[in-house]
Amino acid sequence: MKNNISDFLVVSFDCISSPNLKLNLKKDTPESSGWGIGWYPGDDYAASVVKDTGVKKIESMTGALSDWRRFRSTTFVCKVKGAAKRPSQQDTQPFQRSYWGRDWLFLHNGDLDKEKLKKLLGNTEGFLQPIGTTDSELAFCYLLQQFEKIKTKRIADLDPKECLVWFSQLDQLGVADMVLSDGQSLLSFH
Repeated sequence: MKNNISDFLVVSFDCISSPNLKLNLKKDTPESSGWGIGWYPGDDYAASVVKDTGVKKIESMTGALSDWRRFRSTTFVCKVKGAAKRPSQQDTQPFQRSYWGRDWLFLHNGDLDKEKLKKLLGNTEGFLQPIGTTDSELAFCYLLQQFEKIKTKRIADLDPKECLVWFSQLDQLGVADMVLSDGQSLLSFH
């Protein structure tokens, strides 16, 4: 049986916390093509994101994450092994967008059909245009576009049935394992 390792680390607490995490990877674990972590310092609506786009050895990630006292939040999202085709900030997850007075964080594991996704997204204007070149960021823009269409400012105000329709549409285009946070709530689809 093949050992499947997730490339997400998502933690959600009831109160501001500072987790102490230690990564123990096997010697045959492949090199990462980048990693990133996002959190909401002091539980603000503004997120902080740290990314390293060209990791050759996992030690740089574990070194950056060794002092968890400076990371205090209720929500942490981390992409521990990147899938970006090129080493760039704009293609390395997590993605961050400001929308309705708060920062949103997004992670995606899998591949989606970019051409079909572009058609689903339709004509984008303003902040809904992707910065990078990934299918993941297109999916993020699509989800925020859906929030905009129904004038919903936070995940907690969303009808779960409507949300399931959005994720199901994305799932029909490939693999849509996704995490979305607005700083107050955390939404996961697998």
